[in-house]
Amino acid sequence: MKKCTDLILLTVGNIFCAVAVGMVALPLSISLGGTSGLGRILNALIPIRLSVWVMILNVILFSLAYFMVGKKFASKTLFSALVFPVLLEIFSRFTFMSILKSDLLLGSVIAGVLLGTGGGLILRGNGSCGGLDIIAIILNKSFGLSTAFLVGLFDGLVLLGQFQSDNALSFVYGIVLIISCSLTMDRIVVAQKHEVKMMIFSLESEKIRQTLLHEEDCGLSVLHGESGYMNNPISVIVSVVPYEKVSSCKEAILKTDPRAFIVLENVQAAYSGNYKLRRPEDTIRKD
Repeated sequence: MKKCTDLILLTVGNIFCAVAVGMVALPLSISLGGTSGLGRILNALIPIRLSVWVMILNVILFSLAYFMVGKKFASKTLFSALVFPVLLEIFSRFTFMSILKSDLLLGSVIAGVLLGTGGGLILRGNGSCGGLDIIAIILNKSFGLSTAFLVGLFDGLVLLGQFQSDNALSFVYGIVLIISCSLTMDRIVVAQKHEVKMMIFSLESEKIRQTLLHEEDCGLSVLHGESGYMNNPISVIVSVVPYEKVSSCKEAILKTDPRAFIVLENVQAAYSGNYKLRRPEDTIRKD
């Protein structure tokens, strides 16, 4: 089931990316970053279809990833490396979005949002967008240079390369596209699950702990502190739960102790192997 979900996310993500490039950015002549932008530069030198250039570049970069980064990472880039150029060829035949030529700012934002959504879905599907990111990862691995800096540098160089063939306005809108893409991708990746941190202050902390563990199926930690006014020792329960479980957890807590003090805080992201509840039977090795 997980593999099927990942495949759907990868496919839909590549469709979004192909629509952004083929149906919006290309008809509007907006400068692009990544392999699509590099393909446009090469296309000006040797005029073959952009999708063919993207496929050639992806195969070269996939080979570099396979031999210099590792099989595991290369396998994540394979699907997008092969599927994206095919989808790009299909969607680049639809040019009705050229009606946005009168409003290139709107067109660049739309392309950026579509591209960022596609990239975010690909990452959520445990895939990789590959492209020039591969070179950045190789340089990071070899010389310890910042991957984010290198990706930005390469995109900037690719945009500058297109500056010769495109007008200055197209170059500026290309920057708008990349910024829109980056912001959207960040929201898609980070906000894939909305989590809430609960802090519960109560004199019935043990009963609440048992309720959350066994009735609400929540993982938690217990912090030991003291009250501010009376300096009495108090146990504080901390739990990170999905947004949809907040209501039932709150109800269960207040049912156990109507005077419990509950603090809720949105969590941008939560990582760690101990984040989910682990029962003793989950820790038994199955060799």
